[in-house]
Amino acid sequence: MSAVLIAGCGDVGGELARRLLADGHPVYGLRRRTHLLPAGVRPVAGDVSDPVSLPAVPAGIDLLCYTAAADARSAEAYRAAYVDGPRNVLRAVARESSPRRVLFASSTRVYPQSAGEWVDEASSTDGDDPFAQLLLQGEAAVRAYAAAARVVGGGGGIGPGRGGFKKNHAP
Repeated sequence: MSAVLIAGCGDVGGELARRLLADGHPVYGLRRRTHLLPAGVRPVAGDVSDPVSLPAVPAGIDLLCYTAAADARSAEAYRAAYVDGPRNVLRAVARESSPRRVLFASSTRVYPQSAGEWVDEASSTDGDDPFAQLLLQGEAAVRAYAAAARVVGGGGGIGPGRGGFKKNHAP
């Protein structure tokens, strides 16, 4: 089974970890508060935005999943989570391991289309949203690291404390 490191193992990463564990994969979870990791996840304490806090990661990681989220809606928080964070984690991982695959959880926010048009990975990302630009910088850093890097852009993420989308858009 492939060993997986989930960096920023919070709401999204925690759900991914539970599914990977159920399939028999060894899963490591990197986060600041490791006591919040799902049962069975091997803890790796660290803050993706602080390279000094990142320990040597376990050797033999086959897949790195970067699922960290900004902890505030500010340019500083987005830069820490989506630009500096991936770069810091990739450097830390490179010291001990060389994962064959890297997955970066981004957002459909990078696509400025808003008039109901079809959007896919070939759609333009030329927009003026500063938060989207920071996400794109993170995507570029991950793609530059590995040819086997993949970016997944989810939309309308809803989790604890994030009910705004649901409140404003759900029937």
